[in-house]
Amino acid sequence: MLRVRRLTPVLVAVLPFFGGCSGIPSLVAVEGVVTIGGNPAANLLIQFTPKNWTTDSPIISSHAVSDANGRFVLMSTTNKPGAILGTHKVTVVDNALGTEDEPGDSKPKNRPRNRIPLIYNSATTTPIELAVEAGKKEYEVQVAGIR
Repeated sequence: MLRVRRLTPVLVAVLPFFGGCSGIPSLVAVEGVVTIGGNPAANLLIQFTPKNWTTDSPIISSHAVSDANGRFVLMSTTNKPGAILGTHKVTVVDNALGTEDEPGDSKPKNRPRNRIPLIYNSATTTPIELAVEAGKKEYEVQVAGIR
């Protein structure tokens, strides 16, 4: 038991340096607000995808859904909060839209109008790029609305 007590301070001091040993980059907290035409927007799916991702490395993107005030907090695909450092392509999808009618429905449902231009729906077409930086937690994602 004495040996464990002696090792505990050493382990506590050393373990933080091994956080990235699994090959997964470190994550930093990312939150912010998403706006359409300058107004905070609810129920939007926001995804940050690393711009320098290559097919030979695991992709660690991060996503969130905006609340009633347009606020979001990113969660990574590793089920941990935050995003990896670096430049990201940011996609925004209108989460309020339904995708299919319910089985057995005799007539199509009246769905809300899409608030987001399709250019923002894909990492290959979105014009939004944001640099996730150490020490910076708050970001604004600005989307032009459909006219």
